[in-house]
Amino acid sequence: MLNSVSSTHLQGVGNKIEQTMAKKEETETMTQTNLKTQSKVEDIKNKIQSGEYKIDLHKTAEKMAEELVV
Repeated sequence: MLNSVSSTHLQGVGNKIEQTMAKKEETETMTQTNLKTQSKVEDIKNKIQSGEYKIDLHKTAEKMAEELVV
């Protein structure tokens, strides 16, 4: 029975496997990128909370207001 499987069918199965593996790799890469980004955001948040970064709320509010007007 195995001998009756066509090479076209096997090639199609091989293509599906390659597509699945490519999607898996893409998902893993996106997950790693998201984790790195989340880590960076947490680091910045901690620096803001510790006072390492200062935020001028008045200047920020003015800039936001200008962007809303335009």
